[in-house]
Amino acid sequence: MKYSFAKKLNRLNKRSAKMLLNNIGLKERYRKILWMKYIEGKTATEISEDLGYARETINNIILKARTELEEIINDQYDLCDDKLRDIIDYLIE
Repeated sequence: MKYSFAKKLNRLNKRSAKMLLNNIGLKERYRKILWMKYIEGKTATEISEDLGYARETINNIILKARTELEEIINDQYDLCDDKLRDIIDYLIE
């Protein structure tokens, strides 16, 4: 069974996720919220409480952040080093 991009992002270990999020050129706010959602396993409600945003705002940011991350990956894949490419390959296969 193929995993969705979001489920695969959730399954990354912290080291790989940190490497991806810190080196891919994603906005700081997006990196922080994706980390909280997919690596720390927090719900949108928990993130909204931590950051002081409405839950609906967090859900919208998560969608935008995932979309931007996928676009950046597609645009910058050839420029990435081998370790980062391996992580990206895992996410998009």
